[in-house]
Amino acid sequence: MRTLSPRNETVFWVGAAGAAADAGEGTDFHAVRNHQVSVTPLQVDLTHNTQLPLLRAWLAR
Repeated sequence: MRTLSPRNETVFWVGAAGAAADAGEGTDFHAVRNHQVSVTPLQVDLTHNTQLPLLRAWLAR
């Protein structure tokens, strides 16, 4: 879903958040429901680490 941020920048949402599936303590839903900030760490490193030794061996030939 395409929308604008408060800074007037284009942002994209994967989809609507929907209802909380699990709002137990320690979850993002619980934090937001209690007017707290929720921060979700993301990993964007797409390296296929299990293949690195094979690649290094091939490059060393």
